[in-house]
Amino acid sequence: FYDGQLQVDRLSREASHNIVTTGTAARRAWCQGVDYHFIVMLRGVDLMRKLLQTSLVISTRRIANTAFNKHLFITNVTLSLSLSGMGDVLQQHHNIAYKQQATWDITRTRHMTCTGMTVGALCHHWYILLDKKLPGRTLKVVVKKLLVDQLLFSPVCLTVFFISLGFFRGGDWEEFFSNLHHKGWMLYVAEWFVWPPAQIINFYLLPTKYRVLYDNIISLLFDVYTSHICYDMKINKIDDYGENTMDKGVLKNDSEINVNNHTGKSVS
Repeated sequence: FYDGQLQVDRLSREASHNIVTTGTAARRAWCQGVDYHFIVMLRGVDLMRKLLQTSLVISTRRIANTAFNKHLFITNVTLSLSLSGMGDVLQQHHNIAYKQQATWDITRTRHMTCTGMTVGALCHHWYILLDKKLPGRTLKVVVKKLLVDQLLFSPVCLTVFFISLGFFRGGDWEEFFSNLHHKGWMLYVAEWFVWPPAQIINFYLLPTKYRVLYDNIISLLFDVYTSHICYDMKINKIDDYGENTMDKGVLKNDSEINVNNHTGKSVS
């Protein structure tokens, strides 16, 4: 720190000397502005260097290194648990703010949080396997990883998600297949708009140990949409409508569907 401060002070004195010895007033003004901004930049760099050497930052870096090097599986599952729950909390907060929901449903948040455990464990092993089978970061390899991830792993991941959600909600196999059929395709189509560009960055720039972390950061907003799809009352009522018409062979008009949307039970 002392050497860095001496360097900043020396440059400050040199800048002041340049201002005094410069010939014309215009040149002095120009030099003064340039030197001032240069000094501010150097002081900012020195301040950032000191900040990065504080005990709090050093401890945080040490904990992060331990988590991502020695306990990667636990770290990835914990991240997935936390951000899955956070995504549902954000979605419910939005619903409450816009009068679409009366109070916070803690059971729903618990169910969505628990799905992060299975999905997080699955993603942890998937990224390790993918990097082992397709090593490298060339454009060709990145494109291969992207296609395999989206075409193969994404449907598997969605299936595991709905199985987990059905298990934690105490549902049966009929409900699982209904959710997978009516809601799974919505999430899968939405994933094509989010994950291909996001995964290019993931596969090209990041090492394996940070893939699930990056995945979860991108997933935070997508988890809001996932929670919306899984618990939105209108979508659930449309699903019920589809099942009823298939079972009874009865066609209903749009007005009847709208009535059902407002009179049906909430699914939790």
